[in-house]
Amino acid sequence: MKKHIHIAIVAITATTLLMLSGCFVPEDYEANVKVNDDRSYIFTYDGNLIFLLALDKALEEGLDQEDEAELKEMEEEFKQDPDVTKVEYIGNARYKVSVKKVGQPGEQYEFLEIFNIQTNNEGLLVISAHRPSEEDINELKDMGIKMNGTLTVSVPRGIEVVEHNAESEPKLFGLLGSYKWELDSIADANPYIVLK
Repeated sequence: MKKHIHIAIVAITATTLLMLSGCFVPEDYEANVKVNDDRSYIFTYDGNLIFLLALDKALEEGLDQEDEAELKEMEEEFKQDPDVTKVEYIGNARYKVSVKKVGQPGEQYEFLEIFNIQTNNEGLLVISAHRPSEEDINELKDMGIKMNGTLTVSVPRGIEVVEHNAESEPKLFGLLGSYKWELDSIADANPYIVLK
């Protein structure tokens, strides 16, 4: 007799989504941070989220109809998070998700333990992303997961970029385009940009 996932035990709510963020992995996504003149910001995420607990079961013994129904029901739990603007269960332990966070100046925000926006002790706005280790990436690949995606940061004129390690940056004296990182590969450093 198969065990069921019993997702109700770990139901995602507005207060527990961040606590359970380690259970989700992003895939095939675009993340963007638009910084405003007053250093408020808008963070958006559009892409897939993979529920690792369910994927592990899917790989070991498969998901039955009851499991899939439970995963489908989790859409309503996602919707309790005010930053989630759209969610759809697309099968195989994956959700298509859109997130929009409007952050006030100085407000810290973290998404999936990967993307982080914070003001440091020196008053500088730091936007960063955490790249998994090579070992973690190889384990995810063994599970059929590609953490492929991009991070872009748009900075208005008048806000100084102190330092960054973007793979590409705006053209024409910063007037066109954004700072951009491809997050589907292993690099020596985690992506970051520091604004004054």
